[in-house]
Amino acid sequence: MSPILPIHLNIKKPKSYKYPDRISSVGDELRTARLDRNLTQLEVAQQIGVNRNFVYECELNHRTNSIFALHKIYLFLDYIPKTLNIDEATLRGKLYTTRIKNGFSLYDIAKKTGLDKSTIGRFEKGKLIKKESLKKIEDYLK
Repeated sequence: MSPILPIHLNIKKPKSYKYPDRISSVGDELRTARLDRNLTQLEVAQQIGVNRNFVYECELNHRTNSIFALHKIYLFLDYIPKTLNIDEATLRGKLYTTRIKNGFSLYDIAKKTGLDKSTIGRFEKGKLIKKESLKKIEDYLK
């Protein structure tokens, strides 16, 4: 009788067909992170306090334009999605990332800075605002 030799194969399981070929959107980042962690959409939804349909719609990029959605995605990823291309070196980028991390609406930031929410919105879109308003935003972000 011949001895049995143990054979160890170093083969990785192939990635799911649902795995994005390239990451080009927030939804792709969310799906990639979910699949890397071997979680279902329902498990992700339970972790971040939303329903499964919300995660499904985010992965399809139907909901990734709201601060609420980006905040929930941030809670799962634990980082700001890279595909948003936010320049955190600028004041505008710092304000936007603060809103995403904390889930603040324009109204919330306006209340905290003493400005109008339309002023905050214009600033985030890159439009000019008064120096006094800019100073209030700088003071808030310090």
